[in-house]
This record gives sequence, structure tokens and C-alpha cells, in this order.
Amino acid sequence: MDPHVDMVGHHSALVQIPYISKYYDPNDYLDLDIKGSALWATPRMEGRCFSMEDLEKFMRVNEKLCRGIFEDTRFVRALRDCSFDVALHEAYELCAVAVLEMIDVKNTIVVSALGVTPYIQEIAGFAANPSFIPGMFTTYSDEMTFWERMDNFKFEIEMYYWRASWEKHIWKLANKARPRFPELRRLLKEKTGVVLINVNEITESPRPTANILRYIGGATIREPRKLNERLNAILNERRENVYFSLGSLAQSKDMPMHLKQEVIDAFASFPNTTFIWKYEGEGDAILFEKYPNIYPIKWLPQVDLLADDRLSLFITHAGMNSVLEATFYGKPMIAIPLFVDQILNAKNMRSRGLAVMIDMHDLSRDTLVSAIHETIRANRYA
Repeated sequence: MDPHVDMVGHHSALVQIPYISKYYDPNDYLDLDIKGSALWATPRMEGRCFSMEDLEKFMRVNEKLCRGIFEDTRFVRALRDCSFDVALHEAYELCAVAVLEMIDVKNTIVVSALGVTPYIQEIAGFAANPSFIPGMFTTYSDEMTFWERMDNFKFEIEMYYWRASWEKHIWKLANKARPRFPELRRLLKEKTGVVLINVNEITESPRPTANILRYIGGATIREPRKLNERLNAILNERRENVYFSLGSLAQSKDMPMHLKQEVIDAFASFPNTTFIWKYEGEGDAILFEKYPNIYPIKWLPQVDLLADDRLSLFITHAGMNSVLEATFYGKPMIAIPLFVDQILNAKNMRSRGLAVMIDMHDLSRDTLVSAIHETIRANRYA
């Protein structure tokens, strides 16, 4: 909560209540670690962005967190004593719904960092429509073959019953802590006043919508600042400039050496184009010594770069914030999605003529050179 929020007739305050579950186990989080070189060794996903085994790992962590909160009467009482007027929460599962009922919050706002989740569909009152709406955690787009539609339908059924089973489990934990606990889906629908979705509806998969849904993608993009002298000088060296970043979670330094060399060879094929690469490995300077048009830099002001008219192209992992920033400032993209929602983001950008997509397993000098030609040399995305 921002302590500087100005609301007429009210004063704002920041209350921090630290919490560590008695069931906390650091090994749980190591099981879910997607950082490092292991990311690049994951098998090609066919139809799914994750395995059911990964989902079970996540939910085991979720179950421990929920059970810890439900059983911690002192913590629940401290939250209830704050007398919150409204609460914001995500809805990938319904633990938060149970917690908010326990602390007597009557009004809630559901927020989503990834788009319209299955529970948000239920809040809005429309069906999944798997015949033309790709499941959030599938690798499909809105342009599916017949068999992809069939598999998408199968996935929706699997996830529906899986969610129902998990809801029942969370409800039992909540009901044990407070008998005669209400049904969780009913609480979700009754208390939600609005849903805020961090997606630009113009680039979202075609789907029904409702007044309760508010697309706010791009609302958090700040005003660009002036670039520092070094970046300004780099952008002035050549007419074409390309920015390459894999985001904050996955790091370029963890790419296998053969892939790094493929990328370097692709960039070296365009000696009259400057490539600014967000590269975290300070000990790898020798890789770039022979290439005056490649600038590996540990940290870069992404919004400021994307807002600069001298930037020609953005090579991205297709994380939602990166996609929102690139579309906001009108930069064409080469999307190399790595996991989860990034695949759907990349396919949405491709289908709307905003990006060329390269599967991470197909990344090579040739595929990258071809994509660069298609975006900034063929003027298709100008």
C-alpha cells in the first residue's frame, strides 16, 4: 500500500504484518526454481506450458502456506483487527478467498498479471469456449487446428475437475479452522466488485468480455527518462539499433555456450546494426571482444530504451510487462518465449502482426538472422 496515496476525506497508512508459516520449507522453493541453465534444457512443450508434476509441486507449497495461515489465530486476528474496507488478490486458486472471509473483508478486487484465468471467467459469467479460446496454460493460440481444439477441450475438462478437487481440499482446511465455512466459489463471485487485468485487450486472444472486467495493461508504464551518456552515444553509432533482453528471471549468462555463440554469430552478421544485449555475466567479456557492434550490459533502463526513436527492434522473452512496454512505444519484436504465459503472449503478438516468434528450441544463427531480416530489413513491421 502506497503511504502517499491521496484520497479525499481519508488518510492513508502503511501497515506491515510479517508472516512466516510454521510449515515453511526452503526446499519447496528449490523444487520450483526455474532459474539457471536448467531452463534451457527443458523439453519442448507440446500442448502444455507445464507438466502436472510441476503443478502438484506448486500446490503442495500452496497447501502448506494456506494451512499455516488458517491455523495461525494470532496472525488472522491481527489482519481482522485492521478492519480493511477492500482487499486485492489474485485468483489462480482460492486460498486468498478463504483468508479474506476469515478476516471479515466484504469487498474484494481480483487482479491478474497474466490475463483472464478460469476463475475470472466464472466471475464474469461466461464459459471457457475451448473451441476458439486457448487455455491459459496451453501452447495454443486462437488459430488452432481441429486436433488442437480437441486437446484444448480435453485440457479444460482436466483442469476443471482438478480445480474442483483442489478447492475441496482448501475448503476442508478452512472449515477445520472455522466450522460451517461458506463455499469458496460462491464467496469469490459474491465479493468481487471488479477484476483488473494486466493485459491490453487489443492484443488479447479474442474472447467474450463483461463490464466487471477492466483491462489495465500499460497503466503502470512510467514516463521515459533521458538516457545516460553511454547509451546515448551507443545509439548514435549506427542507423539501426536492436535491444535484446530475456527479462529479470531468466538471464542471458545462463544460456548454454553454444546458444550464446549462435546469437553472437547472428548479431555479427549485421555489422551496420548495433545490438545492445542485457547480459549479466561480467566474466564473459572475452566472448564479445571481436564484435564492435555488440554491447553486453548488465542492467538497462528498458522503458527508456523502448521509448527512444533510434531503437529499431526489441528481441524479448515475451513476458507480459515487456510486451506491454514494446507495444506501447510501437517497437516491433522478435519473441523467444521461455515458459508459461510467454508462449501465448508471443503467439498473440505474432497473430496481430507485432512480432516474429522463435521457439527457444529452434533458436540458432539462421533463425535469428531470418527474423531480423523479416522485422527491420524487409520493413514488414515498419
